[in-house]
Amino acid sequence: MNANQNKVTINIINIITGSQVTIIHGQSSLLTLKSLISAGCTDIIVTEAKRIFPINLSKTLAEELGMTLGKEIGYAIRNEDKTIEDVKYIIVDEAITMKGEYTDTMIAKLKDLIQQRKDLKIVFNMKDSNEVSIKAIKDNFNASLYIV
Repeated sequence: MNANQNKVTINIINIITGSQVTIIHGQSSLLTLKSLISAGCTDIIVTEAKRIFPINLSKTLAEELGMTLGKEIGYAIRNEDKTIEDVKYIIVDEAITMKGEYTDTMIAKLKDLIQQRKDLKIVFNMKDSNEVSIKAIKDNFNASLYIV
């Protein structure tokens, strides 16, 4: 990891740990997850509107890092839930900002969840999203924004 990547990783960890809801703009979910894991953060759930991404990402990271799927890292998608009981971090990929019944339901659930669990950290990972999507999430969740 070069000095610039290390600085970005430190900044991401600081903003995520200092905010209940964070938007990371300009970085892939994989890099955000690796930043969290490298800092010792576990109990992570990956969620997205599309099925294949969270499944593959969670399984790959679990294998690469010797983690147990469903214990330190998991995923939640429609009709399949490989989550952990005491989740601390939820990584939400940018596809969740697309309008639709599933997306609206998930956003409502996340809003309810952060009201109930003040210890929970939600990270909206928005690599290529437009300003309107970012503003909507920022306004809905009073989220911190970090631009890579």
